[in-house]
Amino acid sequence: MAACAGLDWGTAKIAAAVWNEFEQAHRVVRVNGAPFTDSAVGVRKPRNRGEHTAAVYPLTTGWPADGPDLRFDELKQKSSILEPELLRYLMAPVFKFWFQELSSGAVNLSVATPALITVDRAGVLRDCAQGAGFQFCATVSEVLAAVLAYLPVWQKDDLKWRRLEAGRCVWVADCGAKHLYLALVHVKRSPGAPDHFDFRYLGADCVEYAGSLHPEAHRPVADLVQEACRSIMRAARVASEGHKELAKAVDAAEWMIGSGGGPNLAPATKALGEQLTRVGMMPRLCQEIPPPETVAAGAAVHAAMQAGILPYQVRREDRPLILGVRTASGPTSFLPLSQHPQEPGSTVHRAFQLPGDIDAEVEVTVGAALPGGDHFGVLQTFLLRPERFQGVESPRLLVESRMENWKKSIVTIRGVWNGESLYSSSLPLP
Repeated sequence: MAACAGLDWGTAKIAAAVWNEFEQAHRVVRVNGAPFTDSAVGVRKPRNRGEHTAAVYPLTTGWPADGPDLRFDELKQKSSILEPELLRYLMAPVFKFWFQELSSGAVNLSVATPALITVDRAGVLRDCAQGAGFQFCATVSEVLAAVLAYLPVWQKDDLKWRRLEAGRCVWVADCGAKHLYLALVHVKRSPGAPDHFDFRYLGADCVEYAGSLHPEAHRPVADLVQEACRSIMRAARVASEGHKELAKAVDAAEWMIGSGGGPNLAPATKALGEQLTRVGMMPRLCQEIPPPETVAAGAAVHAAMQAGILPYQVRREDRPLILGVRTASGPTSFLPLSQHPQEPGSTVHRAFQLPGDIDAEVEVTVGAALPGGDHFGVLQTFLLRPERFQGVESPRLLVESRMENWKKSIVTIRGVWNGESLYSSSLPLP
Protein backbone atom coordinates (compact mmCIF):
# COMPACT_ATOMS: atom_id res chain seq x y z
CA MET A 1 0.00 0.00 0.00
CA ALA A 2 1.24 3.49 -0.81
CA ALA A 3 2.71 5.55 2.01
CA CYS A 4 0.89 8.79 2.88
CA ALA A 5 2.92 11.90 3.61
CA GLY A 6 2.20 15.55 4.32
CA LEU A 7 4.39 18.56 3.59
CA ASP A 8 4.21 21.98 5.26
CA TRP A 9 6.24 24.67 3.50
CA GLY A 10 6.76 28.05 5.11
CA THR A 11 8.98 31.08 4.86
CA ALA A 12 11.82 29.69 6.95
CA LYS A 13 11.18 26.02 7.63
CA ILE A 14 9.84 22.97 5.85
CA ALA A 15 8.36 20.02 7.72
CA ALA A 16 7.19 16.60 6.57
CA ALA A 17 5.18 13.91 8.33
CA VAL A 18 4.02 10.40 7.43
CA TRP A 19 0.77 8.77 8.58
CA ASN A 20 1.42 5.47 10.35
CA GLU A 21 -1.64 3.29 9.72
CA PHE A 22 -0.74 0.70 12.36
CA GLU A 23 -0.12 3.19 15.18
CA GLN A 24 -2.92 5.49 13.96
CA ALA A 25 -0.64 8.48 14.43
CA HIS A 26 1.77 10.62 12.44
CA ARG A 27 5.54 10.65 12.68
CA VAL A 28 7.77 13.53 11.70
CA VAL A 29 10.35 12.71 9.06
CA ARG A 30 13.92 13.17 10.26
CA VAL A 31 16.92 13.94 8.10
CA ASN A 32 20.33 12.94 9.43
CA GLY A 33 18.68 12.29 12.79
CA ALA A 34 17.16 15.77 13.13
CA PRO A 35 13.54 16.91 12.60
CA PHE A 36 13.31 18.54 9.22
CA THR A 37 11.42 21.40 10.81
CA ASP A 38 14.92 22.90 11.24
CA SER A 39 15.60 23.00 7.52
CA ALA A 40 15.07 25.47 4.72
CA VAL A 41 15.46 26.22 1.02
CA GLY A 42 18.12 28.49 -0.40
CA VAL A 43 19.16 29.84 -3.78
CA ARG A 44 22.76 30.19 -4.98
CA LYS A 45 23.74 33.02 -7.27
CA PRO A 46 25.52 32.11 -10.52
CA ARG A 47 29.13 31.00 -10.29
CA ASN A 48 31.34 31.32 -13.36
CA ARG A 49 28.45 32.60 -15.49
CA GLY A 50 26.29 29.69 -14.54
CA GLU A 51 22.59 29.75 -13.67
CA HIS A 52 20.89 30.37 -10.38
CA THR A 53 20.31 27.08 -8.57
CA ALA A 54 17.76 26.29 -5.88
CA ALA A 55 18.61 23.57 -3.38
CA VAL A 56 17.35 22.12 -0.10
CA TYR A 57 19.58 22.57 2.93
CA PRO A 58 18.74 20.26 5.87
CA LEU A 59 20.26 22.16 8.77
CA THR A 60 20.36 22.00 12.54
CA THR A 61 22.65 24.83 13.59
CA GLY A 62 22.78 27.37 10.77
CA TRP A 63 23.82 27.97 7.20
CA PRO A 64 27.12 26.37 6.19
CA ALA A 65 29.94 28.50 4.84
CA ASP A 66 29.09 27.43 1.29
CA GLY A 67 25.35 27.77 1.88
CA PRO A 68 22.86 29.80 -0.16
CA ASP A 69 23.22 33.43 -1.09
CA LEU A 70 19.50 34.03 -0.69
CA ARG A 71 17.13 32.19 1.63
CA PHE A 72 13.56 31.21 0.84
CA ASP A 73 12.18 33.48 3.56
CA GLU A 74 13.93 36.47 1.96
CA LEU A 75 12.55 35.57 -1.46
CA LYS A 76 9.01 35.12 -0.19
CA GLN A 77 8.88 38.70 1.05
CA LYS A 78 8.89 39.78 -2.59
CA SER A 79 5.48 39.78 -4.25
CA SER A 80 6.87 37.88 -7.23
CA ILE A 81 7.41 34.81 -5.07
CA LEU A 82 3.87 33.75 -5.90
CA GLU A 83 4.40 33.93 -9.66
CA PRO A 84 3.79 30.39 -10.93
CA GLU A 85 7.13 29.99 -12.73
CA LEU A 86 9.20 31.23 -9.79
CA LEU A 87 7.17 29.04 -7.47
CA ARG A 88 7.90 26.06 -9.75
CA TYR A 89 11.63 26.91 -9.75
CA LEU A 90 11.81 27.10 -5.96
CA MET A 91 9.63 24.12 -5.11
CA ALA A 92 10.89 21.58 -7.68
CA PRO A 93 14.07 20.77 -5.67
CA VAL A 94 12.00 20.52 -2.48
CA PHE A 95 9.82 17.79 -3.93
CA LYS A 96 12.83 15.98 -5.41
CA PHE A 97 14.53 16.06 -2.02
CA TRP A 98 11.46 14.71 -0.24
CA PHE A 99 10.84 11.99 -2.77
CA GLN A 100 14.39 10.73 -2.18
CA GLU A 101 13.91 10.87 1.61
CA LEU A 102 10.44 9.31 1.66
CA SER A 103 10.42 6.95 -1.26
CA SER A 104 10.17 3.31 -0.31
CA GLY A 105 7.75 2.65 -3.13
CA ALA A 106 4.67 4.63 -4.09
CA VAL A 107 3.95 7.74 -1.98
CA ASN A 108 0.73 9.77 -1.83
CA LEU A 109 1.42 13.37 -0.85
CA SER A 110 -0.66 16.28 0.41
CA VAL A 111 0.84 19.77 0.53
CA ALA A 112 -0.45 22.39 2.96
CA THR A 113 -0.87 25.79 1.28
CA PRO A 114 -2.17 29.24 2.24
CA ALA A 115 -5.97 29.37 2.30
CA LEU A 116 -6.09 31.94 -0.50
CA ILE A 117 -3.72 30.22 -2.94
CA THR A 118 -5.09 30.28 -6.48
CA VAL A 119 -5.88 27.26 -8.63
CA ASP A 120 -2.92 27.78 -10.98
CA ARG A 121 -0.41 28.01 -8.13
CA ALA A 122 -1.84 24.92 -6.44
CA GLY A 123 -1.52 23.20 -9.82
CA VAL A 124 2.17 24.14 -9.97
CA LEU A 125 2.77 22.40 -6.64
CA ARG A 126 0.97 19.26 -7.79
CA ASP A 127 2.93 19.23 -11.07
CA CYS A 128 6.24 19.61 -9.19
CA ALA A 129 5.38 16.74 -6.87
CA GLN A 130 4.34 14.37 -9.63
CA GLY A 131 7.35 15.42 -11.70
CA ALA A 132 9.57 14.42 -8.76
CA GLY A 133 8.02 10.94 -8.72
CA PHE A 134 5.17 11.10 -6.21
CA GLN A 135 2.29 8.84 -7.20
CA PHE A 136 -0.36 11.38 -6.24
CA CYS A 137 -0.42 14.93 -4.88
CA ALA A 138 -3.26 16.99 -3.42
CA THR A 139 -3.30 20.40 -1.74
CA VAL A 140 -5.03 21.36 1.51
CA SER A 141 -5.19 24.75 3.20
CA GLU A 142 -2.93 25.22 6.22
CA VAL A 143 -5.92 26.11 8.40
CA LEU A 144 -7.85 23.00 7.42
CA ALA A 145 -4.70 20.87 7.83
CA ALA A 146 -4.30 22.09 11.43
CA VAL A 147 -7.88 20.99 12.17
CA LEU A 148 -7.53 17.66 10.34
CA ALA A 149 -4.45 16.85 12.43
CA TYR A 150 -6.68 16.74 15.50
CA LEU A 151 -9.49 14.55 14.12
CA PRO A 152 -7.74 11.29 15.18
CA VAL A 153 -7.05 12.90 18.59
CA TRP A 154 -10.63 14.08 19.13
CA GLN A 155 -12.02 10.73 18.02
CA LYS A 156 -10.39 9.14 21.07
CA ASP A 157 -12.38 11.50 23.32
CA ASP A 158 -16.05 10.44 23.23
CA LEU A 159 -17.30 13.77 24.59
CA LYS A 160 -15.45 15.90 22.02
CA TRP A 161 -16.41 13.54 19.21
CA ARG A 162 -20.10 13.82 20.14
CA ARG A 163 -19.86 17.61 20.43
CA LEU A 164 -18.67 17.78 16.83
CA GLU A 165 -22.09 16.46 15.75
CA ALA A 166 -23.64 19.70 17.01
CA GLY A 167 -20.80 21.67 15.42
CA ARG A 168 -17.89 23.43 17.12
CA CYS A 169 -15.94 26.56 16.26
CA VAL A 170 -12.18 26.13 16.35
CA TRP A 171 -9.57 28.90 16.49
CA VAL A 172 -6.31 28.28 14.62
CA ALA A 173 -3.24 30.40 15.41
CA ASP A 174 -0.49 29.63 12.90
CA CYS A 175 2.75 31.43 13.77
CA GLY A 176 5.39 31.59 11.07
CA ALA A 177 8.85 33.10 11.03
CA LYS A 178 7.46 36.56 10.31
CA HIS A 179 3.66 36.65 10.27
CA LEU A 180 0.89 35.22 12.43
CA TYR A 181 -2.35 33.94 10.89
CA LEU A 182 -5.57 33.71 12.90
CA ALA A 183 -8.62 31.87 11.64
CA LEU A 184 -11.97 30.73 13.00
CA VAL A 185 -13.47 27.59 11.44
CA HIS A 186 -16.80 25.88 12.09
CA VAL A 187 -16.44 22.07 12.12
CA LYS A 188 -19.47 19.78 12.04
CA ARG A 189 -19.83 16.00 11.82
CA SER A 190 -22.74 14.64 9.86
CA PRO A 191 -25.06 12.62 12.18
CA GLY A 192 -26.09 10.40 9.28
CA ALA A 193 -22.52 9.79 8.14
CA PRO A 194 -20.32 10.24 11.24
CA ASP A 195 -17.05 10.26 9.30
CA HIS A 196 -18.20 13.08 7.00
CA PHE A 197 -17.36 16.67 7.94
CA ASP A 198 -18.49 20.14 6.90
CA PHE A 199 -16.04 23.02 7.31
CA ARG A 200 -16.86 26.71 7.05
CA TYR A 201 -14.36 29.56 7.38
CA LEU A 202 -16.00 32.25 9.50
CA GLY A 203 -13.12 34.69 9.48
CA ALA A 204 -9.35 35.03 9.19
CA ASP A 205 -6.61 37.63 9.20
CA CYS A 206 -2.86 37.95 8.88
CA VAL A 207 -1.16 39.82 11.73
CA GLU A 208 1.88 41.03 9.84
CA TYR A 209 5.29 40.75 11.51
CA ALA A 210 3.74 39.34 14.70
CA GLY A 211 5.52 36.00 14.23
CA SER A 212 8.86 37.35 15.41
CA LEU A 213 10.38 40.46 16.93
CA HIS A 214 10.63 42.20 13.58
CA PRO A 215 11.46 45.93 13.65
CA GLU A 216 8.23 46.71 11.76
CA ALA A 217 6.13 45.25 14.58
CA HIS A 218 5.73 48.49 16.52
CA ARG A 219 2.85 47.30 18.72
CA PRO A 220 2.82 44.49 21.29
CA VAL A 221 1.85 41.11 19.85
CA ALA A 222 -0.94 40.73 22.42
CA ASP A 223 -2.62 43.96 21.22
CA LEU A 224 -2.39 42.90 17.56
CA VAL A 225 -3.79 39.43 18.24
CA GLN A 226 -6.69 40.67 20.34
CA GLU A 227 -7.58 43.30 17.75
CA ALA A 228 -7.61 40.65 15.01
CA CYS A 229 -9.67 38.35 17.24
CA ARG A 230 -12.33 41.04 17.74
CA SER A 231 -12.50 41.71 13.99
CA ILE A 232 -12.88 37.99 13.21
CA MET A 233 -15.57 37.57 15.88
CA ARG A 234 -17.56 40.45 14.37
CA ALA A 235 -17.39 38.77 10.97
CA ALA A 236 -18.41 35.41 12.50
CA ARG A 237 -21.44 36.91 14.21
CA VAL A 238 -22.56 38.51 10.94
CA ALA A 239 -22.15 35.12 9.20
CA SER A 240 -24.23 33.37 11.89
CA GLU A 241 -27.20 35.76 11.78
CA GLY A 242 -30.34 33.73 11.23
CA HIS A 243 -28.53 30.43 11.90
CA LYS A 244 -29.30 29.40 15.47
CA GLU A 245 -26.89 26.44 15.71
CA LEU A 246 -24.04 28.35 14.09
CA ALA A 247 -24.61 31.39 16.35
CA LYS A 248 -24.49 29.15 19.41
CA ALA A 249 -21.21 27.60 18.21
CA VAL A 250 -19.70 31.05 17.58
CA ASP A 251 -20.54 32.16 21.12
CA ALA A 252 -18.83 29.00 22.44
CA ALA A 253 -15.76 29.16 20.20
CA GLU A 254 -13.39 27.87 22.86
CA TRP A 255 -11.22 25.24 21.15
CA MET A 256 -7.83 26.59 20.09
CA ILE A 257 -5.08 25.01 18.00
CA GLY A 258 -1.55 26.41 17.87
CA SER A 259 0.63 25.62 14.87
CA GLY A 260 3.93 26.74 13.40
CA GLY A 261 7.38 27.25 14.85
CA GLY A 262 7.43 31.04 15.23
CA PRO A 263 8.82 32.38 18.53
CA ASN A 264 5.66 34.36 19.31
CA LEU A 265 3.21 31.46 19.18
CA ALA A 266 3.01 31.12 22.97
CA PRO A 267 2.28 34.81 23.68
CA ALA A 268 -0.13 34.88 20.72
CA THR A 269 -2.20 31.93 21.95
CA LYS A 270 -2.11 33.40 25.47
CA ALA A 271 -3.45 36.72 24.16
CA LEU A 272 -6.12 34.92 22.13
CA GLY A 273 -7.19 32.95 25.20
CA GLU A 274 -7.37 36.12 27.32
CA GLN A 275 -9.54 37.85 24.72
CA LEU A 276 -11.95 34.89 24.55
CA THR A 277 -12.10 34.75 28.36
CA ARG A 278 -12.88 38.48 28.43
CA VAL A 279 -16.06 37.86 26.39
CA GLY A 280 -17.23 35.00 28.61
CA MET A 281 -15.74 31.92 26.91
CA MET A 282 -13.66 29.16 28.47
CA PRO A 283 -10.83 28.63 25.94
CA ARG A 284 -9.01 25.32 25.81
CA LEU A 285 -5.72 25.00 23.95
CA CYS A 286 -5.25 21.65 22.20
CA GLN A 287 -1.71 20.53 23.03
CA GLU A 288 -1.53 16.86 22.02
CA ILE A 289 0.53 17.67 18.89
CA PRO A 290 3.68 19.85 19.00
CA PRO A 291 2.83 23.09 17.13
CA PRO A 292 5.75 22.88 14.62
CA GLU A 293 4.39 19.47 13.52
CA THR A 294 0.68 20.30 13.40
CA VAL A 295 0.23 21.41 9.79
CA ALA A 296 2.51 18.69 8.39
CA ALA A 297 0.63 16.11 10.49
CA GLY A 298 -2.70 17.40 9.17
CA ALA A 299 -1.43 17.22 5.61
CA ALA A 300 -0.43 13.58 6.25
CA VAL A 301 -3.94 12.90 7.59
CA HIS A 302 -5.33 14.51 4.42
CA ALA A 303 -3.16 12.26 2.25
CA ALA A 304 -4.40 9.21 4.17
CA MET A 305 -7.99 10.40 3.64
CA GLN A 306 -7.39 10.76 -0.11
CA ALA A 307 -5.96 7.23 -0.22
CA GLY A 308 -8.91 5.75 1.72
CA ILE A 309 -6.70 4.70 4.64
CA LEU A 310 -8.56 7.04 7.00
CA PRO A 311 -12.37 7.08 6.72
CA TYR A 312 -12.82 10.84 7.19
CA GLN A 313 -14.30 12.77 4.28
CA VAL A 314 -14.61 16.50 3.72
CA ARG A 315 -18.20 16.79 2.52
CA ARG A 316 -18.16 20.60 2.27
CA GLU A 317 -15.51 23.27 2.61
CA ASP A 318 -17.09 26.71 2.38
CA ARG A 319 -14.77 29.70 2.10
CA PRO A 320 -16.88 32.88 1.92
CA LEU A 321 -14.77 35.51 0.17
CA ILE A 322 -14.67 39.29 0.02
CA LEU A 323 -13.38 40.37 -3.39
CA GLY A 324 -11.56 43.65 -3.82
CA VAL A 325 -8.89 45.55 -5.73
CA ARG A 326 -5.66 47.45 -5.32
CA THR A 327 -3.76 49.55 -7.85
CA ALA A 328 -0.02 50.08 -8.14
CA SER A 329 -0.46 53.72 -9.10
CA GLY A 330 -3.24 54.48 -6.66
CA PRO A 331 -4.18 53.17 -3.21
CA THR A 332 -1.92 50.38 -2.03
CA SER A 333 -4.39 48.93 0.47
CA PHE A 334 -7.07 46.38 -0.27
CA LEU A 335 -10.33 48.05 -1.37
CA PRO A 336 -13.23 45.61 -0.83
CA LEU A 337 -16.06 45.61 -3.34
CA SER A 338 -18.45 44.84 -0.49
CA GLN A 339 -18.29 44.75 3.30
CA HIS A 340 -19.88 41.31 3.37
CA PRO A 341 -18.84 37.99 1.79
CA GLN A 342 -20.17 37.36 -1.67
CA GLU A 343 -22.61 34.52 -2.22
CA PRO A 344 -23.10 32.53 -5.46
CA GLY A 345 -25.47 34.36 -7.80
CA SER A 346 -24.76 37.79 -6.28
CA THR A 347 -23.13 40.84 -7.89
CA VAL A 348 -21.03 43.45 -6.06
CA HIS A 349 -19.21 46.49 -7.41
CA ARG A 350 -17.16 49.51 -6.39
CA ALA A 351 -15.90 52.62 -8.16
CA PHE A 352 -12.58 54.24 -7.35
CA GLN A 353 -10.57 57.10 -8.76
CA LEU A 354 -7.14 56.92 -10.32
CA PRO A 355 -4.84 59.79 -9.33
CA GLY A 356 -3.86 62.57 -11.74
CA ASP A 357 -3.05 62.26 -15.43
CA ILE A 358 -2.37 58.73 -16.64
CA ASP A 359 0.80 58.57 -18.74
CA ALA A 360 1.80 54.94 -18.08
CA GLU A 361 0.15 51.54 -17.76
CA VAL A 362 -2.22 51.21 -14.81
CA GLU A 363 -2.00 47.97 -12.86
CA VAL A 364 -5.26 46.82 -11.27
CA THR A 365 -5.02 43.73 -9.08
CA VAL A 366 -8.16 41.80 -8.18
CA GLY A 367 -7.88 39.71 -5.03
CA ALA A 368 -9.91 37.92 -2.38
CA ALA A 369 -9.85 38.11 1.41
CA LEU A 370 -11.56 36.04 4.08
CA PRO A 371 -14.09 37.83 6.34
CA GLY A 372 -12.60 39.69 9.30
CA GLY A 373 -9.30 40.61 7.68
CA ASP A 374 -7.73 42.61 4.87
CA HIS A 375 -4.94 40.14 4.00
CA PHE A 376 -5.78 39.03 0.47
CA GLY A 377 -4.64 36.57 -2.15
CA VAL A 378 -4.02 37.81 -5.69
CA LEU A 379 -6.43 36.40 -8.27
CA GLN A 380 -5.41 38.32 -11.39
CA THR A 381 -3.63 41.53 -12.39
CA PHE A 382 -4.93 43.63 -15.30
CA LEU A 383 -2.76 46.15 -17.17
CA LEU A 384 -4.64 49.10 -18.67
CA ARG A 385 -2.83 51.05 -21.39
CA PRO A 386 -2.65 54.87 -21.00
CA GLU A 387 -4.47 55.49 -24.29
CA ARG A 388 -7.60 54.04 -22.64
CA PHE A 389 -7.68 57.20 -20.48
CA GLN A 390 -6.79 59.76 -23.16
CA GLY A 391 -8.54 63.08 -22.57
CA VAL A 392 -10.04 61.95 -19.24
CA GLU A 393 -9.04 63.87 -16.11
CA SER A 394 -8.78 61.82 -12.90
CA PRO A 395 -10.57 58.82 -14.41
CA ARG A 396 -12.77 56.57 -12.28
CA LEU A 397 -12.99 52.81 -12.73
CA LEU A 398 -15.90 50.56 -11.80
CA VAL A 399 -14.95 47.00 -10.80
CA GLU A 400 -17.81 44.48 -10.76
CA SER A 401 -17.81 40.87 -9.59
CA ARG A 402 -20.59 38.41 -10.42
CA MET A 403 -20.06 35.16 -8.49
CA GLU A 404 -21.17 32.20 -10.60
CA ASN A 405 -20.51 29.60 -7.88
CA TRP A 406 -18.09 28.99 -4.99
CA LYS A 407 -15.28 28.35 -7.48
CA LYS A 408 -15.71 31.02 -10.16
CA SER A 409 -16.50 34.72 -10.49
CA ILE A 410 -16.86 36.97 -13.56
CA VAL A 411 -14.94 40.23 -13.00
CA THR A 412 -15.52 43.25 -15.24
CA ILE A 413 -13.64 46.58 -15.21
CA ARG A 414 -15.43 49.55 -16.78
CA GLY A 415 -14.64 53.20 -17.31
CA VAL A 416 -17.14 55.28 -15.35
CA TRP A 417 -16.79 58.15 -17.84
CA ASN A 418 -18.21 56.14 -20.76
CA GLY A 419 -19.51 52.85 -19.30
CA GLU A 420 -17.38 50.79 -21.70
CA SER A 421 -15.85 47.51 -20.58
CA LEU A 422 -12.06 47.69 -20.35
CA TYR A 423 -11.60 44.10 -19.21
CA SER A 424 -13.79 41.11 -18.41
CA SER A 425 -12.49 37.79 -17.21
CA SER A 426 -13.62 34.59 -15.52
CA LEU A 427 -11.52 34.14 -12.37
CA PRO A 428 -11.10 30.86 -10.47
CA LEU A 429 -11.58 31.46 -6.74
CA PRO A 430 -9.31 30.06 -4.00
